[in-house]
Amino acid sequence: PVSEPDEPTRTGYSFNHWYVTDEKVTYDFSTPISGNLTLKASWSLNEYDVNFEENGGSEVTNSKVNHGEKITKPIDPTRVGYVFKGWYLNTTDTTTYDFSTPITGNITLTARWHEKHEVSFDSDGGTIIQPVMVEETMPVSEPDEPTRTGYSFNHWYVTDETVAYDFSTP
Repeated sequence: PVSEPDEPTRTGYSFNHWYVTDEKVTYDFSTPISGNLTLKASWSLNEYDVNFEENGGSEVTNSKVNHGEKITKPIDPTRVGYVFKGWYLNTTDTTTYDFSTPITGNITLTARWHEKHEVSFDSDGGTIIQPVMVEETMPVSEPDEPTRTGYSFNHWYVTDETVAYDFSTP
């Protein structure tokens, strides 16, 4: 008989066994050799887990992906009071995960969120201006000016009536 060699390696595949004519039948290395013999390797394409850590957001289904394939970007999760910023591979990443990247191992993608804040407008007797939700670190858009019979609108302010609010302020 011939001794069984070390298992070969192949990127993206797992070695199954050696065979002669039928890939489903493993070669028996205790069989005496009576002539030339070619053994073939049987391989399985690796399948990897792609897990989504929603970080408090709505559920996103995890996936299984074959080696070298890409995953489809899932629908963005939602979270009350927050804006979804994207999926990140590492906690230190500054850019979102590139879904055109071929998968070569198990990965976990983590959702990042920015908090939303409600900005309300007190028109001091003028027409009602509806509150808006604004993403943290973003400025609020200036609303249409309210109207009030007999008055001219001056500006919006926060604490000092003489200082107009700067709508470019995050």
